[in-house]
Amino acid sequence: MIHVQGLRVRYGEFVAVDNLDLRAEAGRILALLGPNGAGKSSTIRCIVGLQAPDAGSVTVADHDVRRDPKAARRAVSYLAEVTRVHDALCPQEYLELKGRLFDLSEATIAARAEPLLDGFGLLDRRHEPMAGFSKGMVQKAALAAALIVAPRVLVLDEPLSSTSSRPSPTPSP
Repeated sequence: MIHVQGLRVRYGEFVAVDNLDLRAEAGRILALLGPNGAGKSSTIRCIVGLQAPDAGSVTVADHDVRRDPKAARRAVSYLAEVTRVHDALCPQEYLELKGRLFDLSEATIAARAEPLLDGFGLLDRRHEPMAGFSKGMVQKAALAAALIVAPRVLVLDEPLSSTSSRPSPTPSP
């Protein structure tokens, strides 16, 4: 599902990622662990096609990120460490927007949105603008939006950095 070979990322003289090889097969969870500055986010940006590596290759869902970036991006749903959402949007609108961007039908969006919002504890606030939401609530809405497209590959960069440490029910799309 994700195949990285010989990945190298430089920022000037600083080498953030040096000759990284990794493989994550379908149905598997891969975690990149390391201290700040270890190259985790740089690696993720290369995997999702937001950054070109200085060397190496990245394949996502059988699509080379350099040669077929559009197909690779359509197979991936990405949640960045810092989530930016238009404050005027409510969670329901945010999920609908994400679904439309991925060409989901209105019926599919409707069928998937409610259980996701419920699973993340946002169902009762689905029509409220997110301007008044905590960072954790916005992060939960963003994660629900990432899941609504039922991606082949889900890439999360620090997904729980703004959420509470108290566990909640696992959502089902």
